[in-house]
Amino acid sequence: MHDQRAKTPDGINLMARKGSAQDLANCYALHESLRLPYAKTSRHILPEMWRTLLSNGAMQLFLVEDRARPAGSRIVSFNASVFVTDEFCSQARLTLPPYLGVELARRYLSRQLPVLNREQVACANAGDGLNVVMCFEGWAQDGFAPENKSSRFAKNKVRRFLLSCAAIASRNFLQTRLDGKHRNG
Repeated sequence: MHDQRAKTPDGINLMARKGSAQDLANCYALHESLRLPYAKTSRHILPEMWRTLLSNGAMQLFLVEDRARPAGSRIVSFNASVFVTDEFCSQARLTLPPYLGVELARRYLSRQLPVLNREQVACANAGDGLNVVMCFEGWAQDGFAPENKSSRFAKNKVRRFLLSCAAIASRNFLQTRLDGKHRNG
């Protein structure tokens, strides 16, 4: 994947890239700042769950870095998407409570995670298409929030997500808004 960079006169140097396991601690800190309603055990299991999902190809992690910041504090936004079963997608639309990431963490703990592995993703992508759920995200609270639509950051976030989906035959796309309501796209 090619890096997407945006420079501004005020010293911001944004770059969108695919994330890796080395980025999880910084992503977790950004996600925690959202104060979503996780149970204590679910909240603490997130880094392990993310690492597991990344390692088996079940989660895609994309982020935006500000290269003008010091190393270790460059990630200003991230989102993570997983590919889920048809059954979970249907439940998410009809019966599940808000915050799909919270629900996925709960199911991870109960060993009932409805997420497809790398082989299942390849098979579904070659067939009818995938159910994509953007379920984990976070951003720096110092001017990089998504509601700041005039910033280059908002454009980079959209560009980053489109790059991530370029090779995916998406059948359904679900995202939980921060007000807790599901959004189909």
